Amino acid sequence: MDFVTIARFSNAFDMHVVKGRLEADGIECFVRDEHTVTAIPIYDIALGGIKLQVRETDVEAAREILKTVSYEDSGSISTFNVFNATKKESSALRIVLIILFALLCLILTI
Repeated sequence: MDFVTIARFSNAFDMHVVKGRLEADGIECFVRDEHTVTAIPIYDIALGGIKLQVRETDVEAAREILKTVSYEDSGSISTFNVFNATKKESSALRIVLIILFALLCLILTI
């Protein structure tokens, strides 16, 4: 069975609010990258946020519920602090992070 990412978050608190709402309606949820992003917040951009996933069969019902909790998947920031960067923006941000990390390593070794 395939899982589909229906929402992305930059913090675990917002994700758990939405996850709780979906589970209250009987939709089983799965979370990816929560611990990594929580432990190292700068990885949020590189990983594409904390991903909330549901079974492929539950996607439509989950998206309807997401509308009731003010989650918008249109690229705009909703009432939740949602990570909605496009692939192009995400790639550019990854490059910037890699360069900053390399500079930091260089500074620390000097």
